[in-house]
Amino acid sequence: MSDDNLPVWLQPGPAEKYYQRHLEQKPLRDAWVDMIRARWGTPKNPGLSLFPEILREDKIVPKTIDVDVPITQFTPKHPSRDILIYIHGGGWVIPASGKHLAFAKRLAHMSNMAVMSVDYRLSPEHPFPAALYDCITVYMHARQETTGRVFVSGDSAGGNMAAALALYCVDNGIQPPDKILCLSTFSDHYFERYPSMLALGIGSPYVEMSVIAFIRAFYVPNVKDWANPYASPIYGELSMMPPTCVLVGMDDPLRDDNLAFAGKLKDANNSVNILTYEKMPHSFFTYPDVLPHPSEKACQDIIKFIISE
Repeated sequence: MSDDNLPVWLQPGPAEKYYQRHLEQKPLRDAWVDMIRARWGTPKNPGLSLFPEILREDKIVPKTIDVDVPITQFTPKHPSRDILIYIHGGGWVIPASGKHLAFAKRLAHMSNMAVMSVDYRLSPEHPFPAALYDCITVYMHARQETTGRVFVSGDSAGGNMAAALALYCVDNGIQPPDKILCLSTFSDHYFERYPSMLALGIGSPYVEMSVIAFIRAFYVPNVKDWANPYASPIYGELSMMPPTCVLVGMDDPLRDDNLAFAGKLKDANNSVNILTYEKMPHSFFTYPDVLPHPSEKACQDIIKFIISE
C-alpha cells in the first residue's frame, strides 16, 4: 500500500519524509570522499607530457602480505641499477593524480633510475594498515628486481608511509631502504599539538588541510592506533632508521610536525638531512607549473640526497 492510500493518521509527516529521503541518498561520509577525490584527484597534468624518453608502464606487483598491488613505473632509456619507490600523497583518500605521476616521471628523468609509483588501497574503504602493506609489498618486489640500491620517497601521507615502511623493515628483520625521503610528511596523528597546524591548517579556508580531521578519521578510525608507530612514525624507535631526508615548506601546516620528526631522528643519532624552504606551502614541489623555481630547486636537492654516497 502506498503512503497516499494510508489513513491520514498513518501517513508520514515532514520529519519522517526527510529521514526517508536521507536514507535513500548516498551516506554523507561517501559524499565527502567523492567530493575530496573530485577536487584533488585530477588525472591530467601538463607535466606528464614532459620527458618523452621516459617509458611509462602500468604493472601489477604480486601480493606479498595481502593483495596484488598496481604500480606505474617510469623508466629512463639507460637506467642505473638503483630503484626509487614513490608513494604519493593525498591523505590516504585520493588516488595518484596527474601531478603525482608527473612528479614521479620527473624524478625518473633527474635521477636516471626507475621510479615505481605505488597505487595503494585507499581509505575509508581500506583503513590502516592496508595502504602501508601495499607499499611494503612493492618495496619487497623492488628488492627482488635489482641488486642495486632501493630508495623510498613519499610526500605528505606518502612520506608517512615511507617512514613507517622503514620502521616495519627494521622491526621484522627485513633489509631496510638504503635511504628514505619524507617530503612534507605527516608523521603524527595527534596533529592538534602543533602550532603550525592550528595557524595554517585546521579551519583555514585557503588550504586543503582544513579537511585533515576527516582524513584522519578515514585512515585511522580507531583512536588507539594514532600512536602506533606504523601510523604515526614519530613514535617509533628511530635509532635504526636509514639515512633520511626531511623536506619542510615553512608555510606548510605540517611544518612543526616535520621539524619535530626531524628532531626526533637527530635525537636518535640518525643520519638526517633537513631541507627547509621559506614561504613554501604543502607539497609545493609537485606544482612546477605554479612554483617553477622553488619546485626545481627542491627536486635538485632531493636528487642530490638520493645519489650521494
